[in-house]
Amino acid sequence: MKKLRDPELGGKHFSRFFPGGDDIHSSLEKHNSALCLFDLAGTRSPIELTADFTYIRLHGPGGKYHGSYDEATLHLWADRIRKLAPGGFLCLF
Repeated sequence: MKKLRDPELGGKHFSRFFPGGDDIHSSLEKHNSALCLFDLAGTRSPIELTADFTYIRLHGPGGKYHGSYDEATLHLWADRIRKLAPGGFLCLF
């Protein structure tokens, strides 16, 4: 698990790992550290919230860091984001 602390995000923690387990999710929740939700060439992480904020990375549909999302896919992500963080703190890259 890679745990990051970004001072520009108010010191909030987020984590990326491949793959995980219940012990990792419990640890993330215990420390209010967000699981990194991602989309990478059509492969998506599970959408699980482990903190009081949400961290999402959209890497591109055509491969690692390649291509642009079409309008329909962006609308789907916009709907997910509205449900994940209604009025809350969200980081999207």
